[in-house]
Amino acid sequence: MDDSNSTPLSDRVRVLLIEDNRADADLVADHLETASQTYDLTYVSTLAAGREAITTEEFEVILYDL
Repeated sequence: MDDSNSTPLSDRVRVLLIEDNRADADLVADHLETASQTYDLTYVSTLAAGREAITTEEFEVILYDL
């Protein structure tokens, strides 16, 4: 789900999405693609994976629905 367009990484908002339902995660990703801001979306499906992600990467926004 990473946005791989040509926007420099420094201009992207890094978002971690923790969502156990893939269809809901896809809806969030689709919505972010239509926004004027560019997002670098990382998706995980469990809280444990989300905790691991925040120990190894930096995010400006964390969205979760479990």
